[in-house]
Amino acid sequence: MFIIDWSPDGRRIAIGFLDRGHNKIGVYDTAKKQFEIVCDTEHDERDPRFGPTGSDLYFCSDRTGIFNVYRYEFDGGGLERITNVSGGAFMPDIDGSGTKLVYTNYDKDGYSIYLLDTIQPVAELGDGAMTEHKSVPPQNYTANFSVPRDYHRAPRKFALIPSLFAEQLVTESDNVYKGETAFKAGATFFLFDPLALDGIGNEIGGYLLLEPHKIADFINLKQGGFGANVNYDMGVFARTGVLPLGVSLDMNMRGIAGEDEVYFEEYAKSDERGPTATMPYGITLKDINLVLTHGFGTDPMRPSAGLQLHGMASLNSYKVYLDASQFPYPYNHGDLWYHPARGNRFSLFGTFLDMPYTATSAISPKGWYAKLKYDFWNQKLMKDEHGITVGENGAIEVNYNRYQFHEMRASLKHGRPAPWHQKHDFYFEYDVTGIKLTESSKEHLREEGLEQKLPSFFQPVGWVPGYAYLFRDTLYNSNGQDSLAFDTVLVSGDLVMQGQFSYRFPLWPRPIARKLGWVFFDHLYGAVNVAAGAAWNTPKDFLDFHKEDWMVSAGGEVRLEALSFSNYPLYIKFKFDKGLNEEFPPPIGGWHLALSIGMSFDNWDYITIPDYFSPRRSRGRGTAPR
Repeated sequence: MFIIDWSPDGRRIAIGFLDRGHNKIGVYDTAKKQFEIVCDTEHDERDPRFGPTGSDLYFCSDRTGIFNVYRYEFDGGGLERITNVSGGAFMPDIDGSGTKLVYTNYDKDGYSIYLLDTIQPVAELGDGAMTEHKSVPPQNYTANFSVPRDYHRAPRKFALIPSLFAEQLVTESDNVYKGETAFKAGATFFLFDPLALDGIGNEIGGYLLLEPHKIADFINLKQGGFGANVNYDMGVFARTGVLPLGVSLDMNMRGIAGEDEVYFEEYAKSDERGPTATMPYGITLKDINLVLTHGFGTDPMRPSAGLQLHGMASLNSYKVYLDASQFPYPYNHGDLWYHPARGNRFSLFGTFLDMPYTATSAISPKGWYAKLKYDFWNQKLMKDEHGITVGENGAIEVNYNRYQFHEMRASLKHGRPAPWHQKHDFYFEYDVTGIKLTESSKEHLREEGLEQKLPSFFQPVGWVPGYAYLFRDTLYNSNGQDSLAFDTVLVSGDLVMQGQFSYRFPLWPRPIARKLGWVFFDHLYGAVNVAAGAAWNTPKDFLDFHKEDWMVSAGGEVRLEALSFSNYPLYIKFKFDKGLNEEFPPPIGGWHLALSIGMSFDNWDYITIPDYFSPRRSRGRGTAPR
């Protein structure tokens, strides 16, 4: 049930409710204990409101294909259409004289309140709209609506959301400056109790997204259970809001597949073999998070809104699979696994989301998004140099160092209408991350004779949205000297800053309102973007700043807002950027194109997810043993 309204005499109650997928309106007579449905059709009927005398009922219906206001007369059963709009009329209300009507109207400019000074029927639609249903036996029914019902805490309502997703995860094997797009399809499922919709109930669920053409390869017991050549996202979660603190527990796994090169020092000078070999690899990122949350004035219609404080304990694992079957002896013993990183962390973070419902444009979120997060990391990380030792029989042994460090991260986002045009938006994002090793970790590294910093694959990174997340790094040998080249558009260091400014506008002045198969096309937007990122390791680096320490790009994007399966969001974004540092190779100084598909553009409602900031960051870049 959604909307209820008392009749003026206090005897009847009009109720809007959902029945087998259709919105309907019923009237309950408290004296007769009878319930009758008004307009028992397959159309969508909603927003009931009694007239001032109680002899008629106003409501909205889409029986013409567009929602309009109708009036039903109880005595004669007559039905009249009161409005004739092109967008949609909702939520009618009538003044005490019964001569004036106000309603919410939707058109190309959004939602507005309209007034009819005189109520005149648009067309005669005939009688017989009321269908009487058998009365409930009085001895088995009560008119006391205050009788409490037991609240069952066990989640029992089921929901399934199909999803289509695309992103660039790694670079192409033969072109480190071009991302390789992975298309994934799947679904998210939920089991919840009704109060979970307001953030105060219980909920369990899970999700699975993978490449459709690799479904047969997904389950592979020889490769640890899941195929290493498949890009996928999967996880399970449970949340409760019935305790003094909100509690959530989730486990997430992400599979990233690609190809990389391995360097063999003993073959560097060989005339018969090259020093490198191309091989498939698979990365598995896994984390388990326990989060406690306390909200201050949280909006029940948007559980992530308002000010919230969170505490988290987490376990993480970063595993790499290598297909070494093509390696020269003694390295060619098939499947290899190793862990570049694993450990735990403890986190405290605060979130603030102020996103009003009064936004007149859907191009950007309106309001403010702020997030401040502290992490204490305790990690076993593979050494940057000589991280892997290969025995005479080809067995791999990973060489680790223990690292403890602090990390602070802050994110700020803001969206607002342009002052000269309410349908155009300004949008801004800023993100800064800093880390610092503990003194005990520094002392341990000094004793080992190692540089006092994190391994390169675990440092914070600056990333321009639209570029691939993981990029290859290759070890080269020149004149007997080994050197590591990072083919990447990322900048990394102990302190990373990045930001983006966008000016966004409609490319089509009104809703597209076209359907193709199971996709309904709604709006088309455009944007002009400027983005920048920079990184430092020490304050001295900031004073001695060079162009290779930063990246700047400018470009645009086209955004298509659609609905899949007639109900679920399907947002498609095509982005093109040009790096402005021309003396560097592309894409730092060149063009880059990116396609992404998801269920949102800017994802402000994900603010309470611990590791969600601007990009979905993945720790780690290097994959191959050296």
